[in-house]
Amino acid sequence: MPVKSHDTLRDAKRLASPYPEARVRTTTSRAYYASYQRCLQWERSLPARGVPRKVTGGVHQQLIDRLANPSGRCSKAQRELSIELATLLMRQRELRAQADYELTATVTGPAGDEQMSLTQKVFDFCDGRVTPTGSISRTGRK
Repeated sequence: MPVKSHDTLRDAKRLASPYPEARVRTTTSRAYYASYQRCLQWERSLPARGVPRKVTGGVHQQLIDRLANPSGRCSKAQRELSIELATLLMRQRELRAQADYELTATVTGPAGDEQMSLTQKVFDFCDGRVTPTGSISRTGRK
């Protein structure tokens, strides 16, 4: 049975507490992938994909670039949401990279909490539960 992005998010939430570092690292990574998959699904619902200014990086960076540069065929609300999702996904990717690759860095509860908060925002936006009201800072706060 194929897994859905919502399933990956549910697993990440279950792993989130308590906060031993290995678990925070795993949660941070899983939550990013849940957001990545959800953003891919959301992008498929658009009238046209965004076009990055230049093609760089792998498929993850390419998705972020497409979201950051939405198509003019999208509505204003879709374009604003697309840019917001790009910002959220980029920050989540940074947190995931730290958790997965910077093994000498300490990754504790606050990093996992930030990642889970950002993931919930991605899902809320993509699922239409909320709409963005402004840009998200690098810490995930307005």
